[in-house]
Amino acid sequence: MEITTLPRIIQKNAADYPYYVAQYSKDEGGIFQPTSYSEMYREILAFAAGLREAGIKRGDHVGLISDNRKEWLITSFALPGSSRRSSGLRFHGRGTFVYTFLRGLLCGNTGE
Repeated sequence: MEITTLPRIIQKNAADYPYYVAQYSKDEGGIFQPTSYSEMYREILAFAAGLREAGIKRGDHVGLISDNRKEWLITSFALPGSSRRSSGLRFHGRGTFVYTFLRGLLCGNTGE
């Protein structure tokens, strides 16, 4: 299997190095906690399954608004791994900006 995407790299690392740490992230107390490749891959698969269960289909647009968090990384890997289009956005703005940004995505205008 040729490794061509980040989700595939996570899948391969989960198989080859299941207990190696893939990421450290802070818990509610501000202490860094490890996440192994196998844990991360399971979370990615679970999130992708949740997207399918929620009715998100191949080619659907999904807006992701998040701070730099563990959940953002899991979501970022689950979206392309399940063939959904995603666009990340980090902002400290107002709801009207989010509405305008997401509306542009839904209309196919990504600013490219």
